[in-house]
Amino acid sequence: MRLDVSTGGIGVAVHPRSRSRLAVHDLGLLPLEFISYAVQDTRYSRIFAFILVRELSSRGRSTECHAYLCDSPVSARKLALSVALAFRLYERSLAGKPFRFVVDLRSPEELAAERACAKSKTSSTAGSPSLVLATECDA
Repeated sequence: MRLDVSTGGIGVAVHPRSRSRLAVHDLGLLPLEFISYAVQDTRYSRIFAFILVRELSSRGRSTECHAYLCDSPVSARKLALSVALAFRLYERSLAGKPFRFVVDLRSPEELAAERACAKSKTSSTAGSPSLVLATECDA
């Protein structure tokens, strides 16, 4: 598969040199407005994934999870950063109009350290009646 990120969205097409015998098809351009989440997986760093919202209405919601195994962790990271940049450029184009999205550019190492910190905090307070509202962790 070939993924192309632009300010219009993520283009998904069969790679011209694909030798896959599986029945795959082009998805075309998936608009940025329909992408709810995009990330490089922290545990399996060659995986790039995003959630596509096909329908969001009062009657129902239809979402799809797209995950791709990239040729390297660097490729997956480039895709994640490209989507983040596309969202930033899209945000600028809205020029004062309300929007509801957040771009998170933490590295896989930072996310893993945060997860480890949260895990150690919850295990250390497991029998304690006090409630931890916020913690600070140095990695």
